[in-house]
Amino acid sequence: MSPVKTRASAADRGSGRGNTSGSNKKKTKQADKASLKDSQDGDDFYGMRELKHQLAGMNLMLKDTIGDGNCLFRACADQLMGSDKDHGLLRQEVCLYLEENADHFKSFLDDETVEAHVAHMRKNGTYGGNVELVAIARLKKVDVKVYQPGFIYVIEGIHSKKGGLAVGQRPTLHVAYHSWEHYSSIRNIEGPHDGLPEINPRIVGQGPLRKLTDKDPPRAIEKEIMKTTGIRDLQKVREKAFT
Repeated sequence: MSPVKTRASAADRGSGRGNTSGSNKKKTKQADKASLKDSQDGDDFYGMRELKHQLAGMNLMLKDTIGDGNCLFRACADQLMGSDKDHGLLRQEVCLYLEENADHFKSFLDDETVEAHVAHMRKNGTYGGNVELVAIARLKKVDVKVYQPGFIYVIEGIHSKKGGLAVGQRPTLHVAYHSWEHYSSIRNIEGPHDGLPEINPRIVGQGPLRKLTDKDPPRAIEKEIMKTTGIRDLQKVREKAFT
């Protein structure tokens, strides 16, 4: 049995898609691909338009979350405490929990010991990943709902052998994973935008996402693809890569 209990949303059923948040690779604050600017510049990354549209259909929105290598802890701290300022404290709590439950979490790590993993994870600016999300869910006894473009999954805050409250009965943290390894906190569109988030998803009627046309300027990633491949037809790039 997998040590992580995940539950795919209807958007994922039958798609064959799995958790793409990735194994917990060593990353430092300099390696955070979603930079301060990029983590907040709207639709420039692949999937951002889709994710925003998906969230808006549930009356939800992304909250700007600094991309400094601490984004996972910032997003979860905002969900737990209403602010990301204590992300460092949450990081240390998670590291202690991993240490105290090393026998369980060693099965998550392919190429390093729990001790080595924790020693690196204690450093400010080191990327957190799925291991840390599971630890947060277990430590805080919450579920963590992760939103990706066209895809939602839940990490359950329960030890598979101990039972407990079912999904929907525990508090739930709502975070998004997007823009090439960046996490953001999620808020209701109408608020509150500060303090505890009080997330209340509800279906909002909206039309389909408008497709980009050659009248829309190229996004940064599209420019990079055109530069790398030599393709000059923007619409062809969008048809093959972004639709």
